Amino acid sequence: MLTPTPLLADTEALARAARERLPDRLADAVMTRINDVVTGTHTPLPDGLSDSERFVVDLAEQFTIDAHGIDDRQIDQLREQYRDDEIVALMFHFALSDGLAKLRAVNGVSGAAPHESESR
Repeated sequence: MLTPTPLLADTEALARAARERLPDRLADAVMTRINDVVTGTHTPLPDGLSDSERFVVDLAEQFTIDAHGIDDRQIDQLREQYRDDEIVALMFHFALSDGLAKLRAVNGVSGAAPHESESR
């Protein structure tokens, strides 16, 4: 199990900052899908996600499995719905969520990430 360190706390703070740039429902769905991919579990997506939100969640899964599999066509499709700064925030959220989920899995940390269980 990980011992809290300043670096881990800083990383969690970066993850929270990226997450706060996204709508809560989308950020939660992305994190859930990434955690499912990393842990081999399956959690149903929330009802009412739009087609563009579902696309983002599917892209998060692709990013987690193989980021090189994301192509220009998919980025162009993102640009139809999101500004470039929002795309950067999405990708940053993907990267941090993926890395932290894998870090937790390797170190035997189970359950929700600290920022998922905090009330907002």
